[in-house]
Amino acid sequence: MNYLAIIGFFISGLGLLVVTVKAFKTSVAWGLGCLLMPPVIFPYMLVHPKESVKPFLLVSFGMALIVLSGSSS
Repeated sequence: MNYLAIIGFFISGLGLLVVTVKAFKTSVAWGLGCLLMPPVIFPYMLVHPKESVKPFLLVSFGMALIVLSGSSS
């Protein structure tokens, strides 16, 4: 079992959860869009960059861990 990939999934999931919470704080429509249709997270990040920089970095770091875990096998 590759623990680096598992940690990466949890970090990415945390980042996506934080983006969704921030989207709900912006408006209910953004929040529901991000929750029910996950690709809406990307337009939200483009329209509201100030609110989504840190969650984007979390997701990116988690994805980097997942990619690195695959190359170390």
